Amino acid sequence: MMFGSISAVVRRLAAAHPAIVVSFATITLAVGAAKPVGAQSPVTAAWDPNNDGLTVGYVVSVGVTSGAPLVSLDVGATTSVALPLPPGATYFVTVSGYNADRAPGPSSAELVVDLS
Repeated sequence: MMFGSISAVVRRLAAAHPAIVVSFATITLAVGAAKPVGAQSPVTAAWDPNNDGLTVGYVVSVGVTSGAPLVSLDVGATTSVALPLPPGATYFVTVSGYNADRAPGPSSAELVVDLS
């Protein structure tokens, strides 16, 4: 998996797609997209924390093709993250937890965020 900053999410998505302007199974993912403003739309991914006693952090993965994330962002123990996604595309977002050894759990159900 590739980890990076939130700004790296936008850079990698734009580079890969020039048409764009710029047990863990209990994770639920909710994304609320605001009306696009300028070059990006503020999208917040939020999920319920795992209470299994093993989860120490989360990874949010984003792609423009179902099942094929382009970037994975380690957000630590937080349970929400703002994703500056450019309008004009459909994004696929998942979250997975990991333990102290950084062993990942299964990903959440994929959520489709349509900003096209």
